[in-house]
Amino acid sequence: MSNFNESDWIRAKGGTGSGKGGQFEGRAQTAADPGSFPAASPAADFEVSPGLNPSQRAHAERALALAQGGFVEATAYRKTVGSVADADDKRPEWWDSKRVSAEYDAEGAGYPQMPDDYTPSNTSYSEEMRFYEERQAYFAANGDHEGVALMREKINRLKSRDGGQAMSGSRRTHRMRYSGSGMDIRMPSRTAIQRFAREGTDGNPVRTFDVPISGTYTDADGNTTEVDGWVRVTKMADGSGWYCEPKGFPNHPHAEAYAEGVAAVLESRRVSGAMSRQGDLIEAARKRRAASGQALAPVRSEWLSKAAIVDGALVVETQPYTYKRDNPAKGIRAGDTRPGKVHSYALTPDEERAIRSGEIVPGAMASRKAKAARDGVPGVSVTRERCPNCGNIYNAARGHQCRQHAAPTGRTYGYNLAARQRAVSRLLAGVVSKGWLAPKG
Repeated sequence: MSNFNESDWIRAKGGTGSGKGGQFEGRAQTAADPGSFPAASPAADFEVSPGLNPSQRAHAERALALAQGGFVEATAYRKTVGSVADADDKRPEWWDSKRVSAEYDAEGAGYPQMPDDYTPSNTSYSEEMRFYEERQAYFAANGDHEGVALMREKINRLKSRDGGQAMSGSRRTHRMRYSGSGMDIRMPSRTAIQRFAREGTDGNPVRTFDVPISGTYTDADGNTTEVDGWVRVTKMADGSGWYCEPKGFPNHPHAEAYAEGVAAVLESRRVSGAMSRQGDLIEAARKRRAASGQALAPVRSEWLSKAAIVDGALVVETQPYTYKRDNPAKGIRAGDTRPGKVHSYALTPDEERAIRSGEIVPGAMASRKAKAARDGVPGVSVTRERCPNCGNIYNAARGHQCRQHAAPTGRTYGYNLAARQRAVSRLLAGVVSKGWLAPKG
């Protein structure tokens, strides 16, 4: 459980500013002496300096957005902070980079972040270290060499387990490295993530929350990428699995592979080899997306309102119909509106290709298919189901899994506020000291 005490942290200063962070180039940059942004020099008094390269400008703009207190989208680094393979490499910087790249809503609302001190023993790192050091000194004073060696081992083990102080002063959340199928990823341990979903920080379940990750991935064609950012995770209410969505790197060529890697770890009964058993992660992500179905999208048509291609079928929804006259026998009055009807028609590969390429619009194809169905042509009409929960259309023969995050609760999360405050302190002081932000005027 997290040791974070919301009363120990003040709220981030309010503001109406909002920022949209792009993907940062290069590695995370933190100030050598973080300090704090001077209260006498609010962010509103600064502006981005001219002549910056894209990476510098992105950091400067994000620093201002974080300081202004409004909604800020998640972003990601294209290079991992520290080594994925080495758990001891740049642990403080790893967590600092995640705080800078995280999504923040105004006033600490939105989705909770996985805390940096979510440990089962609820132990203060400094208190535990002090205990071992005092025992080591006691054994040394009494000539107990075995006791000294035992305490030294415990001290070294504590330091190696993501030791060091989290924002609350407690031990940091234990991170694990998971590998397989070309993926090498470091993130909070599966045990910690699953426990947080069950218990949160107050004993209550948390359906949807954000998990920090860093990883490298090599696809089947030999293309290798890195990423350092966040994945939003949701435990499905029916227990069917996890919905994992990359946040802050939507255009990354392997975004879905990283999310699928996280899902594979969370869903596997045996963590060892979880991603290897999943096979090609990109293909696994495609299959998971297909099982989630497809939402109908608005289309321009005189008689259709929405349409989508779902597993080889054109699914259309007709325009609502407004009755022009009363029909007492059916309880219909003039002006009543009947919802549109949903129809599904089988497509050949060539027909699907023609729709996707724009050679034929969905309305024209649906008209052609509807006439064939009325003429009794077999196999034209097919069955597709609509999920009552997420509203997606899917092929029942293939099964269905909702890909839907729970709505934000509106609750203020003290950890999010503290994380934002730390991010502002680190990043804003850094960009000001580097001259990337300058006083206005």
